[in-house]
Amino acid sequence: MPTPTPSNQDLSFLQKCTAVQVQFGNLSFSKKLPQSAVTTDSNPDRIRASKKLLDCDEAEAIKTEFTRLRAAVAARTLPSPFGRGIYFVPNSLLEAVDAELTKAAEETIPTLAEALIRVYDRVMDDERKALGPNFSWDDYDSPSEIRARLGVKSSYITFGIPENLPNAMYQREQAKAQAKLSEAVDTMQALLRAEFAKLVEHAAEKLAGAKKTVSG
Repeated sequence: MPTPTPSNQDLSFLQKCTAVQVQFGNLSFSKKLPQSAVTTDSNPDRIRASKKLLDCDEAEAIKTEFTRLRAAVAARTLPSPFGRGIYFVPNSLLEAVDAELTKAAEETIPTLAEALIRVYDRVMDDERKALGPNFSWDDYDSPSEIRARLGVKSSYITFGIPENLPNAMYQREQAKAQAKLSEAVDTMQALLRAEFAKLVEHAAEKLAGAKKTVSG
């Protein structure tokens, strides 16, 4: 079977996008309890329990902002076949996505982190009281660790082949890259078609509901 190569249309599709790799930090909001802490008549191998950590408004605001940020980035990007954390951003939306990530990294997330750190002593007192014998300092980050964990890192990436490879190796890797590129384009286009079909179906359902309301 011949190696599939991307068509000019495929390349044109990708040239309208920019790949960005994003790492979202976050805190640990739950911890599994040891089996010895599960008091029940059931078989302990069949029971799993966890404890909720950082039950406070400041921590909830951090969780909410990361959820919002991930959704905002996902809403402006194309499905990626290259795994979690890599997004294909239409060039028309690139500045908006970059501004969103930059603001989160430099302003929003650091501000929320400092808000939590300011009340951390009080939060730890509340955690000790609420969790009782299941409280452990090891479950929690220090203020410096909170600052380190709560970050948003992004970098723009390209998919290429080193130019200094021997010719035979270069040709082999070029063929592999072309096949992967063709597969990636097919995957993204299929996902986009599926998403569009869902939108059409949803619009049709709403229209049918509106007609039923009017006729009723």
